[in-house]
Amino acid sequence: MYSTRNKTPAYIARAPNSSKNRGNFQLIFSCKLVVILIATLFTITSTAQPSVEKRKNEIKKLFERYPCIKFKEEYRQTMCGWIEQGLMRSETLNFDAIVWNKTIRKEEETLIGWSIEDDRFRFKSKLQIGMNAEYIYTNVLGPPDRRNDTLDASGKTSQWVYETDSESLYLYFNRNGVLTSIQNRR
Repeated sequence: MYSTRNKTPAYIARAPNSSKNRGNFQLIFSCKLVVILIATLFTITSTAQPSVEKRKNEIKKLFERYPCIKFKEEYRQTMCGWIEQGLMRSETLNFDAIVWNKTIRKEEETLIGWSIEDDRFRFKSKLQIGMNAEYIYTNVLGPPDRRNDTLDASGKTSQWVYETDSESLYLYFNRNGVLTSIQNRR
């Protein structure tokens, strides 16, 4: 019943929780854990990184929705082209998924903002003296960026201000809500 080497009973020397066996078990467990972690990382990396072709298609769809040539101002057309070229660079296409999503959304928001401003001012040519404020609000330019109301002896008059990066449009309405003058500042 006793071991001849260290005077410890044989059943204790062979017990799975002895210090020698525990060390071997921990080593084997650690190796298996490392293999599982490496396999998981390879799986995550391969699934988290979409293919470059998928990202190029995403860029193509973005610029089909907001083509650079449609922007009114030439500098915006140029900037739009630079955005497209920047997104197509190999360094950008190889961003990890989180950075890629932030980048593509930021650029899309930029293009949307330019598009909204251009659409608003595209209808500017439809403005005519004598138009009703409600009609301009609902059918031509939408809500103004700012509205200034003045109350004087003849009644309440309004100034509506529409602004973009490069120009401002001021509309003046009389007390009946009829457009009386248009001022454009560049």
